[in-house]
Amino acid sequence: MEAIDNKVCIVRDKDTRKAVYSAVELLGEVVEKTVKQFPSILIKPNLCGGVPGEPGSHTSIEVLKAVLEFFSSYSLPIFIGEADCSFNDAHEVFTSLRVYELGKQFNVHVVNLSEGASVEVEVPRPLSLKRLRISTVLQQSFIVSVPVLKTHPWCAVTMNMKNMYGALYEREKAYLHN
Repeated sequence: MEAIDNKVCIVRDKDTRKAVYSAVELLGEVVEKTVKQFPSILIKPNLCGGVPGEPGSHTSIEVLKAVLEFFSSYSLPIFIGEADCSFNDAHEVFTSLRVYELGKQFNVHVVNLSEGASVEVEVPRPLSLKRLRISTVLQQSFIVSVPVLKTHPWCAVTMNMKNMYGALYEREKAYLHN
């Protein structure tokens, strides 16, 4: 599989749908080329790391809708996935933010990444952790991370780093912070 350079696209527009589509267009044809290499798509919003319903603490549901709409055109199975964390249960967050309803609307699967089949994977170039357990959905899908910009005492802002940390299978992830 071809390696993809990491890229952050920032777009400002009052129209959420237009902003999302513009951001994906900035990525160019690499998205279309790469998506086709996978059997499914995983949309990974940042939902459990915040306070359900408190704007700015989790991915906007309007942004999530626009991302789902965009990737629905690929005719692949789509998952919205989030894992439990120390202070939020993914199923409770899915319910309170109406993510299950969104799943029905777009005919996508809503999954708790802390449940179901998992696999242990090696960490490339590890600094401390050599292996991690992740959901097989993460391993098998084209991943679209949809983080929310938050501040953090150790690194100023978290963006994608913390969002993907939230995808880990383990509910108690605090021991992994170091």
